Amino acid sequence: ASPSAQAASTGCAPGAEPVDFKAHHKVQINSRIKSVLSECTGASFKDRANAASKEYRKRTKLVEDHQKRLIEEALARAKAKPTNSPFRDKSLTPASMEERYRVNSELRKEKERAFAQEAAETKQRLDTRKPIFDLSEVEAAFKECKRRQVAHRKELREDEERQWEHIRHLQQKVIDRPLLVENYHRPEHMRSLPELRLVPNHSKETVMETQILNGVEHKDFLESAWGKEVESIRERQNSRTPLSKIAYPPKVFPPKVSGPRALMPIEVQMHAVTHQAWFQKSDWAEKVREIRQRMDDRPKLHEISYPPKH
Repeated sequence: ASPSAQAASTGCAPGAEPVDFKAHHKVQINSRIKSVLSECTGASFKDRANAASKEYRKRTKLVEDHQKRLIEEALARAKAKPTNSPFRDKSLTPASMEERYRVNSELRKEKERAFAQEAAETKQRLDTRKPIFDLSEVEAAFKECKRRQVAHRKELREDEERQWEHIRHLQQKVIDRPLLVENYHRPEHMRSLPELRLVPNHSKETVMETQILNGVEHKDFLESAWGKEVESIRERQNSRTPLSKIAYPPKVFPPKVSGPRALMPIEVQMHAVTHQAWFQKSDWAEKVREIRQRMDDRPKLHEISYPPKH
């Protein structure tokens, strides 16, 4: 076919490029479908995501600009301040180790002198204080206690006598009162016999003791071999030397030897520290030696004479 015929069949002008109506209609249909869907359902997820990201980038850009501005202002303020510090005054200079040692030594010595003075004053007050009770008051108190003790013992003795008298009175009333199973007057041959009810129960012989006494006094037991052996044992016991008359040699007790006292760890450390040269030269070591000398020179308690006790 000729080119003019082909152009007439496709609807294009002669000499122009032919148009693909199928692709053109497809594009138009897709655009129309997209517009209808957007009108009915709104924007797609991709469009909404792009819009949200654009809005977020806009907000972050504002925050970033604000932070940059704050940093620039801070840098400007920092650069406006001086970068060097002023010289320290001499009064603010810290003390050296030697100066601190000298000050602390003077302070320690002052405290030691104050403590020694206070200890001396305390000892003076203790030595010169008036006793709580005088000897006359103490002696009067002992006499009063002794008088009360004697009076209390007398009261107890009188109370005991009253109680025993009351018990004897009750016993007499009970014993003299006739029993229901007895007659008021006993027979004549019974009146000479001891009243068994007057004998205490602890002094009465038991049935077993009565049987044993009757058995050992029987002729058959006395003539038996064991009876003769018992008699010989009794004879030897009666003729032997009493223990109170035997002379015994005095018992000699060996002297008790005690070992050295075990020191505690803290005592070992204190012993090691107190024997060092710096401690021996200190004022406190001298004070300790004086205290120990006074303790050694004072009279022993067992050598002090006391007034006789009344």
